[in-house]
Formats: sequence, structure tokens, C-alpha cells
Amino acid sequence: ASHLEVLASLNNLATTLAAMGRLWDAEPLLRRACATKEDALGLSHPSTLISLNNLAALLRSQGKLEEARHLLQRVLACKESSLGPDHP
Repeated sequence: ASHLEVLASLNNLATTLAAMGRLWDAEPLLRRACATKEDALGLSHPSTLISLNNLAALLRSQGKLEEARHLLQRVLACKESSLGPDHP
């Protein structure tokens, strides 16, 4: 399996754990996926942004609203930078 396939599996495991209500088990896996994707692919890569969005949703579910807001602002800024603020 390629490095990217492993990262996708890590992200999928984390989101499944979150769906099962195991938020605290999912968090370190999503953090690892985000950090590794950002290093390997860059912040603006769609896969990195999806993982960051997943992590923000998890943090929101945990009640870590300020950290979730910060992550979502990073994702939005990156998308606006690459697509433009008026992109639908």
C-alpha cells in the first residue's frame, strides 16, 4: 500500500471511531493523519483539507469549540486562497 493509502485508512479508522462515540480514541489518529498529510501533500491539498475538516468536526463534538473554529478558519482561508472568495 502506498503512503497515501495508509493515511486514508488512518483517517477512515478515526472517523469510524468517532461515529462509534469513541471521540477520545479518534482524536490522536486524526491529528496524526492531518500532520502527516500536511507534511507530505501540503496544506492546500484537498485530502489534507478534508482531514482538517474531519478533525474540526471531532473537536466540535468534544466541546473544543475554540480549537475547532481555528481549524475551520485555516481550511476556509486556504480554500479561498486557492479558489478565490467568490467560488461557489
